[in-house]
Amino acid sequence: SARLVHKEALPPAVLPLCQRLLDHCFVCKSTKDRKGKAMPLRLELVGAQRVQNAAAWMDYSRARDQLRVQAARRMSQERSFETTSEATSNSIGSVQTLAERPVLTSLLENQALTQLLGGELDATANEHWLFHGTSWSGVQGISDKEFRLDFAGSHRRTMYGPGIYLAECTSK
Repeated sequence: SARLVHKEALPPAVLPLCQRLLDHCFVCKSTKDRKGKAMPLRLELVGAQRVQNAAAWMDYSRARDQLRVQAARRMSQERSFETTSEATSNSIGSVQTLAERPVLTSLLENQALTQLLGGELDATANEHWLFHGTSWSGVQGISDKEFRLDFAGSHRRTMYGPGIYLAECTSK
């Protein structure tokens, strides 16, 4: 069933901001799905649309709120464990959070781009802007209707099993 979707072309004045994001998040590195094909040196933006799906946004907002609560609960438990560990033995060490390399979209600090993308992200919910590669017909289906998990992998199959594949860089 189709949900309420609003689409609008972004004005040409903001396209340089979008291009800056693409350039910033491009890594010239081949991935398994390219199968020996040449890597482009850059992606060039020719146009951009804002696609808003009100029902999907409400679902996402509820899920993000749940993640925020879970993260707060987990941090509280870790602080409790650290305090207990320090009191019983200094040799145990502290609890470390998993800190992998930063997500590229998080490193581009540009207030105008942040506002264009919808405002500040919620770090407590581990929220990041990510990219999803798909075919042109996939773009049309996603933007005209919704992002459907049951279509995941229907174009090229899935490399790592069922799910939605997202990346922190535009070249993956």
